[in-house]
Amino acid sequence: MFSARHLPWFSLLLSCSVYNDALLGDSSSEVNGASGGTPSSSGSGSPALEQGGRSVSGGTSTIDPEQTGGDASGKPNNAGAGAGAGAVAGSGGASGVAGSGVGSGAGTSPNGGSVASMAGTNAGGMPSLPGGVDIIDDMEDGNFYLSPKPPRYGYWYVAGDMTVGGKLPAIAELVAPLVPARGASTSAVHFFASGFTNWGASVGLTFADASQKRTAYDSGDALGISFWVRGSVTDNTKLRVLFPIVGTDPSGKSCGGTGQGQCLDHFASQVSVSSDWQQVTVLFSSLHQAGWGVPLAAFDPKQMLGIEWTSAVALDVWIDDLALMRPE
Repeated sequence: MFSARHLPWFSLLLSCSVYNDALLGDSSSEVNGASGGTPSSSGSGSPALEQGGRSVSGGTSTIDPEQTGGDASGKPNNAGAGAGAGAVAGSGGASGVAGSGVGSGAGTSPNGGSVASMAGTNAGGMPSLPGGVDIIDDMEDGNFYLSPKPPRYGYWYVAGDMTVGGKLPAIAELVAPLVPARGASTSAVHFFASGFTNWGASVGLTFADASQKRTAYDSGDALGISFWVRGSVTDNTKLRVLFPIVGTDPSGKSCGGTGQGQCLDHFASQVSVSSDWQQVTVLFSSLHQAGWGVPLAAFDPKQMLGIEWTSAVALDVWIDDLALMRPE
């Protein structure tokens, strides 16, 4: 387990985000302030940097886990919506109740792409998956750091557009107890957001090195990711899952410059959410860009910067047992 620490001050200046100490306190916090790029102060009196129409709180520091469409990128608020294949969630029983589920089904995006499939059980803990399982975070330590597996480290964050009054969970309480437990699993990420009227809100993770400095992660032979999810999204809207990589991120310097396509058109998929626990598998081969940013030939799993779940509408979801899927 890592001790809390602040990243160097220049990480704050490089980020397109707002640091807000209030998000480290109460169980939910309002986002106050407007976009612009001018220094200001948060409700707690701590200095903040307002840029890009995005308020971010993650770990103990400010990072740039990417804008996911909207005014900051110069695209419509729903830019990239519907990108990628619709991931298919296999069925499972009620929370904590054993039950098997195997599923695949229709659900392609306007951009096409294959359908992600899944197989597993709802008995709790990590289910059996096709191939090997490489746990990114099982949340059982109760903190917002990923399960360390050198050289892979990292932490969770929450983000929202700059809608005044928009509500996000406090980052310190993002990983919460499961009541009742899902079998052997007793903790999960609990993300809820409401009141956002621009591009919306998101929860995600950033890969980092041992010092918790954001860095690209080489996931090697990974085929995709798997996680458990339950909850609700307004109007049964699908939850978007984004996969930022160096090629679509400003830090990679291969987009956003003169003569280059726009950044932040990350490879993505979509998942449906229900009130019952479902195991979702998203295959890297099913991912697609929306098409408004710099075009890349394919998703590169060796340059992963993180994973982000985002929605333009109010939601209340639980995410558990996140893992990379690898060949056996």
